[in-house]
Amino acid sequence: MHRAPFESLTDVRVLDLTDRWGQFAGRLLTQLGADVVVAEPPGGHELRTAWPMVVGPDDTPVSLYFWHFAMGKSSTTWELDRRPAEAEALLRAADVVLVGRGSHRALRERMPDAVSAARVVALSPFGLDADERPGEDDLHVSAQSGVAGLSAYSSGETDPDPMPVIPPVEQSMHAAGIYGAIAVMLALRTPRSDGGSLFDVSAQAAAFQSTEQLFAHWVYRKEELYPRTGGYATSRPSGRWQISASDGMHTYAFGLLPRTQRSWDALRDWIRREGAIEDLDEPRFAALSALRGANPYDVSDAGRHAGEVITRFLGAVPADRAYREGQAAGVPWAKVFRPEEVLDEEQFRVRDLWQPTALSSDGPAFSTQALPWLRSGPSSAEAGETFVLPRPGEHTAQVAARWLSAARTGGRPAGTSSQQ
Repeated sequence: MHRAPFESLTDVRVLDLTDRWGQFAGRLLTQLGADVVVAEPPGGHELRTAWPMVVGPDDTPVSLYFWHFAMGKSSTTWELDRRPAEAEALLRAADVVLVGRGSHRALRERMPDAVSAARVVALSPFGLDADERPGEDDLHVSAQSGVAGLSAYSSGETDPDPMPVIPPVEQSMHAAGIYGAIAVMLALRTPRSDGGSLFDVSAQAAAFQSTEQLFAHWVYRKEELYPRTGGYATSRPSGRWQISASDGMHTYAFGLLPRTQRSWDALRDWIRREGAIEDLDEPRFAALSALRGANPYDVSDAGRHAGEVITRFLGAVPADRAYREGQAAGVPWAKVFRPEEVLDEEQFRVRDLWQPTALSSDGPAFSTQALPWLRSGPSSAEAGETFVLPRPGEHTAQVAARWLSAARTGGRPAGTSSQQ
């Protein structure tokens, strides 16, 4: 097994003209193996000043945000007003063009014929046909997609007014990026002889896909879901599943009660060995079917009592031990990792997940996420390649030579037909 992109995409040319909403789509496409070029004005992309910032080796500010999403991309200078011919040549040479609302509007105004003939994937907060509004940020998109309503800070199981929680790390943008990358795959299946194509990705609609049972419960069963702290929104009260462990960490004990009799027997054996069984050895607790139904929220009085015993027990053991012993017993429990702990997570180490990256070719290297999949078969990829953050327009000449020469000679990406 090895970590490598897809050879069939290595010659696919993607021109990235996106704002914040298209950043993950471009990053994901570089991981898939595409030749992604971010087009920047002479002063650099607007996100080069996005928080959080660090001071680079030459005492210049560097955006960690832009660095993260630019890894694997080349950078070319883009001057639509001053050098329209060069911009149009890049546009026509690209196999797919990623745009935001603003860049799509500019292309439609300045070079309508070229953009109409291109394969275009647009990523924006609410879609290109939506009226512009003041709140076109992650907070408003999360709120208006229903995602923020799935979780909440509440004072108890029956809190009548829980406070919604905005998911962290721009989940709506990442959702749009996933669907944007899928749209690129679909766009590549559109023959060029059919003219251009436009895939309009709404981050609001993409984020809505992750609301899970919210839609089904309301549309099909007319059940209102109630947000809960540290868990799914539910149509009925349920216990707390995030438990403070003895080492100050947290254990996420999904559902508390196991789903199978075998796991319930194994869990009771473990609790018994620890001397914390309390009254769970009584006959009324022997059969799991007497404690819960197939629905994890269908719990009897005896089941709720068993959950209280389990909660007390988990509060007396370290989170890592609860995770390992729980997994051994067949229950879906996990230790909640702090962000800084993830770097040492053992499964990531086993899979050699981390990729080196640096601000310059001669600067210190840092770790970042590599491809999330492993592949079987031979590999032509170089192990340990270091991604270096490109300077604005650093690869302008190379991109022109690589893209425009291929376009002139009719060079096509591997795996695509001459009709495309």
